[in-house]
Amino acid sequence: MKKEDLFYLAGLFDGEGSIYITQTHKRKKIYHNLTVRLTSTNKEILDWCKEIIDLGTIQIRKKIDNRKQAYDWSLKGRQAEKLLKILHPYLRIKKKQAEIGILFFLDRRERFKGRANPLTKEDIERREDLRLSIRKLNQK
Repeated sequence: MKKEDLFYLAGLFDGEGSIYITQTHKRKKIYHNLTVRLTSTNKEILDWCKEIIDLGTIQIRKKIDNRKQAYDWSLKGRQAEKLLKILHPYLRIKKKQAEIGILFFLDRRERFKGRANPLTKEDIERREDLRLSIRKLNQK
């Protein structure tokens, strides 16, 4: 990967990208997941991003009224973490969100260390704190 490509991708991401942690409830359990998304009306640029990083999926967004068709390049879980680690040194606007996303996965690795143990109340609270931290940064 060329450094120029990473600068360009980080600039795109700072302007049009998003980083967030979702919380879902399933079978009386709480789950958190990291998502990274870049949205554009230019599908070619998203195809290029996916090609140079070789991760994620591109989806068509639901068209609203007479607006141009938009597309999303989305990465979830470990793919999202990998992208954040690649882009982190080059980000400016979304650098703190990227750090929280990376910390989220570091916390997961420390917690499980190869075992599938049930989450404790403290684990869930720590993940929720990270989710709310990103949310607060995204609202600025």
